[in-house]
Parts: sequence; structure tokens; C-alpha cells
Amino acid sequence: MNDFGLGLLLLAWNVFYEARGEPMAGKVAVCHVVLNRARKHGLTVEQIIKKPNQFSWYRPGMAFSYKETEESAMRESMEAVMKFAAEVADGKTLEEADHYFNPSKVQPSWARGMRFVAKIGNHAFYRSD
Repeated sequence: MNDFGLGLLLLAWNVFYEARGEPMAGKVAVCHVVLNRARKHGLTVEQIIKKPNQFSWYRPGMAFSYKETEESAMRESMEAVMKFAAEVADGKTLEEADHYFNPSKVQPSWARGMRFVAKIGNHAFYRSD
């Protein structure tokens, strides 16, 4: 598998673990955050997902798996990646949002210094300047 294919696969896993249960727009927004963060740091999608402390689900050497009952969630994650790719082709960037969190679960201190972009589903999206 080439780097581009691996990046798309990791992006689908990222959506699966980070945005499962969110509306499709929220899943697509999570994809934008990954790409915006990668662009900002001059990295690939794969490099930004694998970078330490970027996403809570990723740990080096972990096995990617899901239960049969989660098959539809993985299918939706893959669909979100395809919708995201279409948006990127149209020049959309989610206003360059590069962070997100669920405000009903956490209130990270880093968000205070960032610009609020949108609330989609349960996630608030922010841009660092």
C-alpha cells in the first residue's frame, strides 16, 4: 500500500475512534482537522495521526480492530473520508480548524488561546493562529 492509501486508511480509523456516533458532518470535520494540522506542521496525514499525543486512540503497535456489531460505524467512517476528499477537492478547509474536543466532557486549557470555528454534533472545533 502506498503512503496515500495508508493515510486514507488511518484517517478512516481516526474517524472511527474519534467521531463514532457523531453526525456525518462531524466525522467529515474531524478529517479536516487532521489534514489542517498536517498541513500546518508540514507533515502527511499518516505522520500527524502517528505523532505522539495527537489523538487519544492511537498508540504505536496497536492492532486496528472492531467488532462485527461496529461494521456500520466503520462503513460510515470510510464514507466520511470520501466526503472529506470531495470537500478538499472543492477547496474547503473547515476554516483551517486544527483542534476539536467534546465540551460536555472536557474543557482543555489550550482552547482558551484559540479561535472558535464551529460546533458540529458533540464536538467544538477551533483554529490555532
